[in-house]
Formats: sequence, C-alpha cells, structure tokens
Amino acid sequence: NIAESMRSLFETGKPLPKEVSVGSDGFVNIPLVVRMSNTSTPNLVTSDWLADMMVALLSVSPRNETYHLVHPKPPRVRVALDISLHYLNMGGVKVVETK
Repeated sequence: NIAESMRSLFETGKPLPKEVSVGSDGFVNIPLVVRMSNTSTPNLVTSDWLADMMVALLSVSPRNETYHLVHPKPPRVRVALDISLHYLNMGGVKVVETK
C-alpha cells in the first residue's frame, strides 16, 4: 500500500514526494483529499460470514426468492475510513463531504 511504500522510501533514505512525511514511529502523513458522504454506508461483511451464509443457503429448497447478504447495521463510510487510516498508521487525509 502507499503507506508502506512511503515508509520504505524513508527507511532507505530516498526522497519522499513533496509534502509527504514519515515520523520516527512510522506514522505517514500524506496530504490527500477524499470526497465522500459522511452518512453513506458501505456493505462491509467478513468473508468467513459470507461464505457461511452461502453454504447455509445451499440447504434451502429452491424457490423464487432473492437473498441479500448484507450487514444488518453497516458502519458509515467515514468510520470505515478512520479505522483504516488508524490501522495503516497514516494521516493527513481531508474529507470533503458530498451529498
């Protein structure tokens, strides 16, 4: 990912792109603007849960129905972004809200 690439450049002493910095703790600061809705929700489910549900549906007798395998309380996309940035140990991301 981009954070790991920047850390690698930093560790090898190669120049970083303008306005990108890497702290001694590995925190990567990348000035980046992301356009997104603060209220929209992505359909995030774990792959093991999805696989289990698909296997369970194999035992359902055939009928003319559609099954939607979705998260019952999906997180807001902004929460998913914040968690991802924390996990990647990076920041500098500015969110511009869309409607």
